[in-house]
Amino acid sequence: MKIIETLEWYLNRIAREPDAFELFNNAGVLLYRLGDYKNSKKYFMRAYELNPLDSDILYNYALMSYQEYEWEDASALYQAYLHRNTDDKEAFEALLDCYYILGNYESAVKIQKILSKRE
Repeated sequence: MKIIETLEWYLNRIAREPDAFELFNNAGVLLYRLGDYKNSKKYFMRAYELNPLDSDILYNYALMSYQEYEWEDASALYQAYLHRNTDDKEAFEALLDCYYILGNYESAVKIQKILSKRE
């Protein structure tokens, strides 16, 4: 796809800029909205490599991992995200799902207790 190749060329040229992580994240969002999930995840991963502490990047990358059934990756990313955003009920619910699917019932129970206290 010519558009993706062109986008990659531009993003690689600006990857050294201080806010390049935002550009990669925004490219991932754009590709996600266009239904190109494979390339979307690639850009979220690149954004994460540049800035693993950014909440938007953590959430987007976690969501893509979750949607691709990569439960271990998704759970680690949601944990990091929730460390910074303790009030995101949807992220807690996704993390709960990950733990349950992975068979980590002890952690799932802990998350369920957190969610129950907030209701």
